[in-house]
Amino acid sequence: MAGYVQMLRSNPGFARLWLAQVVSLMGDWFNLIVLSALVAEYSGGSGPAVSLLVVARVLPPFFISPVAGVLADRFDRRRLLIFSDLARAGVVLAYLLATGPEALWLIYALTVLQFSLSAIFWPAQSALIPSLVPHSDLVRANTLGSITWSMMLAVGAVLGGLVASLVGPVAALITDSATFVVSALFIGAIRAPHYVAETAPDAATPPAAPAVAPSDRGLREGLRYALAHPTTAATLLVKAGLGIVGADTLIVIYGTDVFRLGKDGTGSIGILYATYGVGAVLGPLLFNRVNDGSVRVMRRLIAGGSWW
Repeated sequence: MAGYVQMLRSNPGFARLWLAQVVSLMGDWFNLIVLSALVAEYSGGSGPAVSLLVVARVLPPFFISPVAGVLADRFDRRRLLIFSDLARAGVVLAYLLATGPEALWLIYALTVLQFSLSAIFWPAQSALIPSLVPHSDLVRANTLGSITWSMMLAVGAVLGGLVASLVGPVAALITDSATFVVSALFIGAIRAPHYVAETAPDAATPPAAPAVAPSDRGLREGLRYALAHPTTAATLLVKAGLGIVGADTLIVIYGTDVFRLGKDGTGSIGILYATYGVGAVLGPLLFNRVNDGSVRVMRRLIAGGSWW
């Protein structure tokens, strides 16, 4: 833990990016809990309706992320992040227009738009990290990002359920919108030191020219490689598959119909997602002890985790 604290202190640009991630992820869980409860209420507890909300969150990143990687190489990454945050702040406020069952389509449409913008944010954030920390801190920085996601799932779900239960969905959605604005402010304050190597370049060597914006050749090559290597393609699809058939629908239905706490079940959904987050933290800590990094062991862990 001391190593992570020291890294944040030594790299203020990365610290601001990490704080933006913390705030943004917290808002995401406010959003999920409120919208899940609204869809369950407006659809009369329909399982397919709730599942469609999950699909609307999962599919846009699957289709947009490859293109987003090209955008992250072509355009200024900080500006992409700020654009994504501010645009999502506006989209979240538009959810306030969904006031009844007849507006279910609007919730789905705005969810697709929101997570299409999120699919631009996350690759650009990952691509920005190497310019904010030295090479020696790169693994630690990426690990912190993964840990933060799991921790904010637990903390954000509790807070989201609590806020939605106490003050209602309108205040929770406004809070969510505000988190994106705060995230954009943190990112706007970043001054990147532009790390490019672990050691300083030789004084006699002219500085490297800025990376030129590539065409979509990288995307085409990536797709071609995945098609030529089915095992790699299957690995890339694991997360998308788990997202579609995962526990989200069951959590929402159980929280709104069986174990109902707070307004429209927002309290119980928050508690259930928080336990999900605790599991996301404990899982790697427990199973990394038996993970030797080999393909055989990791494949078995993925299969076992999916079956469980």
